[in-house]
Amino acid sequence: MDEYGNNSLPNGIDSLRQDSAGDIYGSAYGNLGGCDETCDPGLLFKLTTTGVFATLYNFCSLANCADGINPGNLTLDSKGNIFGENSVGVFKFSSSGMESTIYSSVSIAYGPGLIIDTTGNLYGATVEGGDGVGNIWKLTKI
Repeated sequence: MDEYGNNSLPNGIDSLRQDSAGDIYGSAYGNLGGCDETCDPGLLFKLTTTGVFATLYNFCSLANCADGINPGNLTLDSKGNIFGENSVGVFKFSSSGMESTIYSSVSIAYGPGLIIDTTGNLYGATVEGGDGVGNIWKLTKI
């Protein structure tokens, strides 16, 4: 059980981010050895400035876990959207509550982090690929 009385957090917390209102967003990853619809695939959550905890999205909600598992490397944009990486690539959780995969690729999943520039481009890096030392990638105008 966490400090806020929740039994819902999986194995570990990753990527805490704070928005301009002071609310904290984060991801909790599930079973690192693989997953299907019967395991704990990870989630996105919000912790408000008043201490209210809410699960925003449970991964592996789609058939065959098409939405991925083990979210991490979160970043926020100025419109309240959350971007992150998981087992199927790069995802977006919109400010209206919709999750979508915006780029499918297991080769970019779980890099060292994501950033959004002032014009709305999303950048990340891989830990492998290229000449074996990784790559830097860019998704334009997300």
